[in-house]
Amino acid sequence: MRWKNGLAVTTIVAVLVGGAAMFKFLAPENYGLPQIEVLDPGPTGVRVEEADLFGNYYPAAGAGDHPGILLLGGSEGGLGRGVKHMALALQSEGFSVFQLAYFGAPGTPDSLERIPLELFDRGLAWLGAQPGVNSERLALVGGSKGAEAVLLVATRHPELRAVVAGMPTSVVWNGINWQRGGQSESSSWTSGGADVPDHAVLSLESNRRRDQRLSLRRRSNPTQCSRARCHSDRTRTRRDHACLRRS
Repeated sequence: MRWKNGLAVTTIVAVLVGGAAMFKFLAPENYGLPQIEVLDPGPTGVRVEEADLFGNYYPAAGAGDHPGILLLGGSEGGLGRGVKHMALALQSEGFSVFQLAYFGAPGTPDSLERIPLELFDRGLAWLGAQPGVNSERLALVGGSKGAEAVLLVATRHPELRAVVAGMPTSVVWNGINWQRGGQSESSSWTSGGADVPDHAVLSLESNRRRDQRLSLRRRSNPTQCSRARCHSDRTRTRRDHACLRRS
């Protein structure tokens, strides 16, 4: 009887292992990775493909000088659905909105790694030059990694009237490459061709190999944090910064 039970267990294990191997062989190449969307702007917007920019522009209706918003999504990349809904809502309130793609779209990098901050400078300049937009009333809005970006860009543009950062961070983190499980050894951003100093997160594989844990500690490494800080205080916002360190 025992040998029958053992045979049954062996058979089940063999079937599961074989099924997993077959699934891996037959599954689509990008199975399990976030699906990047590049949506059309719809009837109230226009596609922008000029000046090395790619995005959707939603001009405010009616005559007059309208405030403009440069709108950035997060690690989902492309021109996603959630950010599009936000753009449409802001447009309906009288804002001219430029939803700018910075990776995962035509003419942009495939991953969120080493994105030039100059791209966002050009996006602001383009937006301010549009008919019906008041170039003295521009703002930035971003969420998640886009929030990290807008805080950095705001330090370069003191003329901005407002900065809205949803789920922000006060330090620059390393990039995101979904083809490598989201891990990256590169900075998310560059300025003048040089990497913006980042406070990198240790890879999960490295943590397991070295039997280390990550813990969140404020001011655990002031020198390293200072180099990676977004310096959001320059945009009249004060924040404590937090670091990830080995413990």
